[in-house]
Amino acid sequence: MRQLACLIALLLCAAGTTRAENDASPDLESPRERIVLQVKDFVHDRRTLGDGAWEIEKFQTEDGLWRARLRVDGVVRESYGDCGEREDWMRFLVWPDSVPDAAGLDLPRMLFVLRYGGGANGREHLNIVDLDHDYRSLFATQGAFNFRRMEDLDDDGRLEVIGSSRRFEGVLDLSANDSPYPVIVLSYDGEAGRYLCQTDRFPYESEEAIARFETAFELNRPVDRKVPFAPDDASVHERQFAPLVRWAVELCYAGRTDEAWRLLEASCTPEAARIARDAIASILAEERYYQELIGNVQESQ
Repeated sequence: MRQLACLIALLLCAAGTTRAENDASPDLESPRERIVLQVKDFVHDRRTLGDGAWEIEKFQTEDGLWRARLRVDGVVRESYGDCGEREDWMRFLVWPDSVPDAAGLDLPRMLFVLRYGGGANGREHLNIVDLDHDYRSLFATQGAFNFRRMEDLDDDGRLEVIGSSRRFEGVLDLSANDSPYPVIVLSYDGEAGRYLCQTDRFPYESEEAIARFETAFELNRPVDRKVPFAPDDASVHERQFAPLVRWAVELCYAGRTDEAWRLLEASCTPEAARIARDAIASILAEERYYQELIGNVQESQ
């Protein structure tokens, strides 16, 4: 009896110590509060933005579409299109100048030009320009992109861009709703001198999506067989195959490609695993963000 009492006391002591350690755990965030910027934080109700040396202006063409142009000392340096018929689909933001909470940060100013292409669940386009170093381009999307938010994830003072790639839309006969849209995190790379996809540096950004698709698949995993490639059978293709493919693609963009291939081999029939892997690998071989992730960085965007 005495031994049992001692054991209980030890367990309670250990639990109390653990709670105390957790309560006293250091704050892993930066001493300053992180700033999170979303679409609503971009300037959308002004047609011009600038400081005299440069100016970005949005304007409407004869066909009713909105565009923008960046002028430096009165000369057009860059033009931006890919926008629809609504003026507020073209938005600007200067970091850190446009954000009051960022005042005092000793950082180069960056101009973010965000525009929506129109249509249901349409694509978005983003350009980032270094305003303090000859207005050079730091990033330009190539169409298959959706914007989610911007946040300084690594506390270096520069914003990361969190979005998703649309290159897998319609892959493997999946509907737009069931297609993979993997999370991508764009972060400034000092050696390259521009923003590159570095999602694997921020694995927590992919964890929620990975867990969601894993759960969706496990809820519908067949008990007595592996998942076939059966696009004509909606109950299999949408409820079993689709979440499995989305899970695998998210793993690839989290830097865990080998794990993705093992997942397909373990869960699919040999034929379905081969078809899925070939289709995914074919896109990965040409997809800009994944190629940047594995170190294949193009000289220019």
